Amino acid sequence: MSLLPLPDNDLDNDPFDFAGSVGRNADNNRDDVIKAQMLLASAGEFDLPAPGMPTGWPGEGLTRAIRNVQKASGLPVDGLMLPLQNGAVGANGEGETLSALKDLLDGRVREQAIPTVPQVDRFYDRYAQASPDGVESVATDAGKATPARPTLNKSADRIRSILNDEPARFDIADNPDEDGSAPLWRSHEKGVKAVRDYGHIVEREAKRLGVDPDLVKAILYYENADGHKLILNDLGDWLGASDTVMPMNINPKIWGKLGIPTREDARNPERNIQAATLLLKRIVDRLDDPTPAKVGAIWNGIGHEKVNHRGARMGRIYQERSWEKP
Repeated sequence: MSLLPLPDNDLDNDPFDFAGSVGRNADNNRDDVIKAQMLLASAGEFDLPAPGMPTGWPGEGLTRAIRNVQKASGLPVDGLMLPLQNGAVGANGEGETLSALKDLLDGRVREQAIPTVPQVDRFYDRYAQASPDGVESVATDAGKATPARPTLNKSADRIRSILNDEPARFDIADNPDEDGSAPLWRSHEKGVKAVRDYGHIVEREAKRLGVDPDLVKAILYYENADGHKLILNDLGDWLGASDTVMPMNINPKIWGKLGIPTREDARNPERNIQAATLLLKRIVDRLDDPTPAKVGAIWNGIGHEKVNHRGARMGRIYQERSWEKP
């Protein structure tokens, strides 16, 4: 394994301390994926892209490396690596693959500084600019050259990037002409009730995925208070006439791959919020400056390249913490 020197990084950052799962259909937080790529490279199961920097993006090569470790260790081979529970294997076997990898490496990576997500992205930005043909590309874990965070602004391209969790940047500009004022049909009580009823799910899922819970609450409040348009959303859900489903007002026809493959799945509030939180995480990950207004605008319309009124409104709700007001 080769890794560029990172003299300012914290050597006490435990490479075996994962926030979520890594591998096929996993959480795949980029910080965790970076650690997994480094660990698996140290074990000789994963090839880091030249010149030796992890990407933080999952892929088949990463899943295959996890499977190889599981097979060699006599564990169930599912290509999924769960975090340790308080530094050890959990009661139900959580973290056993990571523990096996830890035993396999026997302290060999303890002195290696771990790059942060911004460091990785800055590195590949500069690496792309320095490439002979000027094309922004890196080697994937499958050994092919693919775009490293290409800029995508068409709705269809953005949807594909989110559903497949492919690296990308989404351009969106601020809009000082939008003040985020409330609409005439606003129902503050519905917004407050939604956050009160489902806030525990939001907190849990936001923590699991590494998302700001207040961002999710702001959008949950908005969809139930400002975006509710009197009783039309409830009526549309009841009749099955609306494409989107409350409480997060998410469209299972578009975002079904995020955990709500059918309308019936989306009508389960827990699965609805899980899918919405994952969608928000993937939007945030694709913005250079993920302000609540920018995230809200893209949440409202995936192809937006400028903050619209609804995005500004969500930003204002976030700033004012409207769901806490009497």
